[in-house]
Amino acid sequence: MSFPAAREYFIEHHPMRDLLGTVYIQYFSAYLKYKHDNEAKIFAYGFLFHGAFLLQNTELMELYYTKVRDTELTEGIHVVPAGLKYGVLLLYADFIGNAQLFRKSFNEMKKMRIKYIPASQKSVCSFEYSVLELLIFTNRVKEIKFLMDHHTPQTESDDPSIPTDRKQTHDEVWKNLCLLSHQKLGNTEDVEYYIHTIHLENLGIGWKKYYSILYYLALLQFSVDEHEQNNIRKKLVNLVEETHFTYFEEILEKEVSRNTSCSNEPIKNEWMELV
Repeated sequence: MSFPAAREYFIEHHPMRDLLGTVYIQYFSAYLKYKHDNEAKIFAYGFLFHGAFLLQNTELMELYYTKVRDTELTEGIHVVPAGLKYGVLLLYADFIGNAQLFRKSFNEMKKMRIKYIPASQKSVCSFEYSVLELLIFTNRVKEIKFLMDHHTPQTESDDPSIPTDRKQTHDEVWKNLCLLSHQKLGNTEDVEYYIHTIHLENLGIGWKKYYSILYYLALLQFSVDEHEQNNIRKKLVNLVEETHFTYFEEILEKEVSRNTSCSNEPIKNEWMELV
């Protein structure tokens, strides 16, 4: 992390979600030894919060939430960490059941979103994309629908220095977020569309396992074939063991229990209701 090129390439450009349950997360703390501006703080503490959430470490969640909350969105902060900040604020408010804090954070987010529309138009990741990435872990269907309805599409070409495979990954992630959002909203036709248009092989290194878990959980609810459901469960068990994301373990235990007791019972949309 003492080398600027390493910080830029391995952390800022390729934050690996697959490794947020491993010692890799420590690199975000090391990163902050060398970068002290507000953008770096929101970026690093946001990912540290995400890791703590997936590992169900409530004390660290509170610590990193506070760090993100207290770091101001100063002029010039990139659209991705800006959206990440509000994703953290909203997920934490929902997690602790503070409805007033959630409404306050969401209203602030809506105002900030407007300011970031020009930046979203120039970025492969919109402001709404970054917020939605964490909000999908809640049952806030009204707010999820708002982000979907007001998503700012990219209208300008990427920086030529951005590798093609990175845009391919981000595009696939957006389709995954759309799938999960439509599943929350009960839009069956849209769910079916995204189930069949998502190609997990398009996800880059460091992203594939995390988003495969989310995709397979959605697919598990969509599938009606018992054999396919069993295969999906096996894939999920392996992925959760590899990533150490304890957040998903209870969901899998319920799915295995349901399969053992009554394999024909319909799959319910429970995986996000654990928050």
